[in-house]
Amino acid sequence: MSSAQEIPVIVGVGQLLQRAEDPREAAEPLEMTLAVLEQAGSDSGARGLLQRATSMYVIRGLWGYGDPGRELARKLGAKLDETVSTPYGGNFSQACVIDAARAIQAGKRDVVLITGAENGRSLGQAQRLGIDLRQTPVPGAPDRLVAVSTPPPLRATASVAKTSRIKSMPSRCAKRWSTSWERSRSRRTPSRIEPANPIWAMRRVSPMTVGAPGGRSKTQPSWRR
Repeated sequence: MSSAQEIPVIVGVGQLLQRAEDPREAAEPLEMTLAVLEQAGSDSGARGLLQRATSMYVIRGLWGYGDPGRELARKLGAKLDETVSTPYGGNFSQACVIDAARAIQAGKRDVVLITGAENGRSLGQAQRLGIDLRQTPVPGAPDRLVAVSTPPPLRATASVAKTSRIKSMPSRCAKRWSTSWERSRSRRTPSRIEPANPIWAMRRVSPMTVGAPGGRSKTQPSWRR
């Protein structure tokens, strides 16, 4: 591959919103993940990319599938080198994009698919009605999980986007971000668990300290373990 080919590019996207009145008629998450991948293939203008994928990321949801990436690849006709999943959490959609982009940039991957779906509304309806939703049995386990240490770059990405949008100098943006973070902390009310949990310890930190390189990490414990 040339260096020009190693620039990660998002070439297609898909989105599905389900609002079935009868949860028994609702699509299960596996079907929804497949549908959005097919939408993304059409959106790219090159549906053959779906079959060329060598890596499949499936963001964890409230479902019991083992390795849904392999099942999706089978339905799409893709021959994967790996399947990737995530812990359950809101940060991991973007974390998967970052992880995949790094693999492409390093020349380890060419075409990567990222998908995920939830059926929380249908699941809640089914529980209230006392019925079970259908779910395709999918055995196995993904080859790896996106590392839990991935979220920090998300903040950097947001910071760069904010700086570009308001067309301000990085130093002014740093001050703006620092002040905003300090205010959000000062408005919070400590919960009952915080005194026993150092990760949630309330410490008043000045905007200047927050904005200093390494300032935040030196003044409060890291959430990572």
